[in-house]
Amino acid sequence: MPSSKTEDMNDAEITRWEALSEKEQQQQMYKLDEPTAEMVITQEMRQIAFDNYTTTDDHGLHIIGTAKNQDGNTFYKVKNSWGNYNKYNGYFYASKPYVNYKTMSIMVHKDAIPQSIKEKLEL
Repeated sequence: MPSSKTEDMNDAEITRWEALSEKEQQQQMYKLDEPTAEMVITQEMRQIAFDNYTTTDDHGLHIIGTAKNQDGNTFYKVKNSWGNYNKYNGYFYASKPYVNYKTMSIMVHKDAIPQSIKEKLEL
């Protein structure tokens, strides 16, 4: 979830940014050719995204691992159900803010649940 905060930009960058159309700003934010600042996700943002259908519960992702980039930011390695459609054979890395923003539910195998929680759930 790239951030478009202008407080981190110098005057020339702000001027260039503000001259872009909204579509061009979106293209720049999601270009993702270098590490970029991301939004801090709040529950209010998540609710608004769900209410306006920006986030929906119609697709599942299979998280198979984690990684950190050169700045120490956490990413989740995801196997997408769309098949081998990209240069990573259908896998991609989703940032922690993206997962926080878009996740509606989580499912885990019962063996991954700590024993104390299993007991509370009577599993």
